[in-house]
Amino acid sequence: MRCGILSLAILLPICATGVSDETSKRQRLEFFESNIRPVLVKHCYECHAGDSKKVQGRLLLDSRQGLLKGGESGPAIVHSNPKESLLISAIKHDGLEMPPKGKLPDSVIADFEKWISDGAIDPRDAPPAGDLAQATPWEVTYAARREWWSFQPPVKPKEPVVMDRAWSSHPVDRFLLAAMENQGLAPAKPANKRTLLRRLSFVLTGLPPTPDEIQSFISDDSETAYEKTVDRLLESPRFGERWARHWMDLVRYSESHGSQSDPELANAYRYRNYLIHSFNDDV
Repeated sequence: MRCGILSLAILLPICATGVSDETSKRQRLEFFESNIRPVLVKHCYECHAGDSKKVQGRLLLDSRQGLLKGGESGPAIVHSNPKESLLISAIKHDGLEMPPKGKLPDSVIADFEKWISDGAIDPRDAPPAGDLAQATPWEVTYAARREWWSFQPPVKPKEPVVMDRAWSSHPVDRFLLAAMENQGLAPAKPANKRTLLRRLSFVLTGLPPTPDEIQSFISDDSETAYEKTVDRLLESPRFGERWARHWMDLVRYSESHGSQSDPELANAYRYRNYLIHSFNDDV
């Protein structure tokens, strides 16, 4: 019995290591398919694939062998060493420039560095032949989808130069003012406090301010009067009711079928209440 337990104790770490290695390999393969292959297809195959009209620098990037063999300048990658890999230098536009039409985003370059550091796993054992050398529809689609704005890292834009800098109290104002100045327009005069409160109240709650709210806002001479009013309106249950309405209009919300007899939808109100609570609770 003890012998069996001892054998099991020895085998378990070995099995665990095997499972861990297999998981790591699968993750690296998924990384290649998601982050590396689509970029190669979109930006490199035109000049560095077996079916290219003219293979630039005798470098083929449509197979693992092509990467390791390299071209006129030598091997494209050095195993687990991105700093010494010509491919990284090229996509960084450090001497060589790939792709020539423009440098890849820093996030993509970081993906290639990680890929090489992790061993540059590449399932493409042989160059694709004939029609297979062409990018598959999914590869093209996937590469294009990775360019969607929602997948791009945030970038802080450079503030535009404006003539009336004193008018703008926030960087966002300068972008608006620059657009107006380009059209020969000037900003409207600042609204009085009563008008400002009405605009704010209608936008956030869909309701006009009460006489007491107007008087309170006009009487508040503190520098944070506007900010406090914004916070108060955001905390109002009317805020969720107002902004949930926008979403309900989008999904064509209704509490009845709308046909001739117009029968009610018994539980539709639950979705309505869910939306209202979600806006009010910052879900």
